[in-house]
Amino acid sequence: MAGSRSEKIRPDIPTDIWCTGCIDLFGKDPILKSVDTAGFGTKLDAFLSEANSDMLFVVPEANLRQKIGADLYRREDVSVFTLKQFRSAGLFKKKKNDCEGSQA
Repeated sequence: MAGSRSEKIRPDIPTDIWCTGCIDLFGKDPILKSVDTAGFGTKLDAFLSEANSDMLFVVPEANLRQKIGADLYRREDVSVFTLKQFRSAGLFKKKKNDCEGSQA
């Protein structure tokens, strides 16, 4: 069943993570499939509205190539990162491996 759930990025960053698209596999690699332009535009408008205080929206790369996504690069209040750039920013806490340090 589809739904929303809140995820913490870091304890000092109070925000929900927004996402659009469907996760699929390309070989063994997960990809985020693009959504139709109207659906993407509607969700993007809601995310960018002044009523929303959330700060992270994960979108398919293909949607960023559309004109509506390209307009984001001109906004001063929006930063666009590739997933690789975002990972290197260190915003997500790494999950602790419960098996680390244990001996078999």
